[in-house]
Amino acid sequence: MAINGISSFNAGLSSSLLSSLGTSTGVASAGDSAGGSSFGPAFIVGGSAQATSSGLYSSLAPLLSTSTGTASLPKSAAQAESEKLRGETLRSAAQSIQEGDFAAGRKRLDEVLERNASDVSAIRILAFSYMEELDYEQAEQIYSRALALAPGNAVIRSEFEDSRTLQKSDDDVLSVARGKLKNLTQRSEGLQLLVKLTNRSPDNVEAYLAIAEVANNTNDLSRALGALQEAVRSADPRQLSRVIEEAEKVVEKRPDVGLAHNLLGRALQKAGRTREAVVELKAAADIAPYNISYRSDVASALAGSAQRKLDGGDVLGAESDLQSAQTFDLSNGQVRETTARVAAAKARRDLMLDRPTKSLASLHTAATKAPDDKKFKQEVAGLFILAAGKFEAKGDTAVALNSYIKAYELDATSTTAQDKVAELSHARGLNALSSSNYDIAIDHLKRAYETVRLDTTYVKDLANAYDQRGQQRLLLKETADAIEDFVAGLALDPSNASLGTNYANALQQQIAGS
Repeated sequence: MAINGISSFNAGLSSSLLSSLGTSTGVASAGDSAGGSSFGPAFIVGGSAQATSSGLYSSLAPLLSTSTGTASLPKSAAQAESEKLRGETLRSAAQSIQEGDFAAGRKRLDEVLERNASDVSAIRILAFSYMEELDYEQAEQIYSRALALAPGNAVIRSEFEDSRTLQKSDDDVLSVARGKLKNLTQRSEGLQLLVKLTNRSPDNVEAYLAIAEVANNTNDLSRALGALQEAVRSADPRQLSRVIEEAEKVVEKRPDVGLAHNLLGRALQKAGRTREAVVELKAAADIAPYNISYRSDVASALAGSAQRKLDGGDVLGAESDLQSAQTFDLSNGQVRETTARVAAAKARRDLMLDRPTKSLASLHTAATKAPDDKKFKQEVAGLFILAAGKFEAKGDTAVALNSYIKAYELDATSTTAQDKVAELSHARGLNALSSSNYDIAIDHLKRAYETVRLDTTYVKDLANAYDQRGQQRLLLKETADAIEDFVAGLALDPSNASLGTNYANALQQQIAGS
């Protein structure tokens, strides 16, 4: 059961299943170790994978042995072929279980058990499959079969006990695991039990902290970081202080590890300790400067700081933090959103100081980077309307119109923006028409009509503009284009007599010309 990239730590067991089955006969020595931990990010130390550890579960290799006391005797070809088939079948079963296809895995295990009902390896893998499905009662029954066949096997006994313990509450399981952790000889068993608990309860911060503490004390950096990562993700406000404390211990022991600083920074940020968080997050980015995630985390923290300052009315302070954030990651979503909100605040300030021209740059930034937030977009639309009003009062209708258009794009429910776009577009269209600038006139008049279609004045004036451009095109012998204009005009206003006459004349010219 994979949980947020941590594979519930249990990827170690699935990996050990496969690695133990890695020989041609499926037999591996009792000393084989599990596969690499799922907690070995490639950027742990200075951007390279320098910290690894064994998986949390011991290898199943001892149980994949077919030792019968006569192993030293030469094997017949039939025996060798039988063992090869067994190994391939167990590998296939383990692979299916690792991929979550328990039915297929159990079907393959049944094939092995039909040939030998006492195959301890197959029985143990079968029990493990039920542990993965959190069916601890069924796992207990199957482990008891394996234990009856191999009563002296300490690993099977430990897993059998885990299947029974895990039928209890999380708190009870934690208590048992912590008791094992205190005993040096049972520490690995305690860790295994905690990992199985996180498989069942992937948000159990106490379990992750217990794993991190033991791993850090035993210099198992990869495992400590993996557990801390999940603790940071899941911790609630009451648990953050302990997460921070554990992360600080890792940083103290390994100050050269970028991920350790990064996790501490993220925990501090989650706790609202932004200044301290930024220090740690920057330390991680300094250690691994090409790690995009580290840089993005710094940017997010600084953007969050900027937003808090903005909420408190400190626009200059917000702008300063935002500029720092942008140096780390311009594409960061939080940076982009905060950029829009800071820009809106700057535009509002400029408009209050009657500086509409200066406000436009900020307004366009706010509009371009606006998050998918209806309320914010309406806010920015309102600022565009305010700026447009100031330009209109000064007689600058071109800039005013563009601002109203932007406002209407941001908030199509704004009747003020809608009416103003239509009104100014109509006025500028008529002005262009009077100067025989027909293309410009039609662009403006068409916008007015499309913005407020129910206004008959806009309809008739647009039809008239098509008529006048059509007449000009007729004079220029552009008959086909003229006909298009007359047709467009008549579609808008069939009662326009001039359009009807000019359309008929254009058709006659077209016939005569052909």
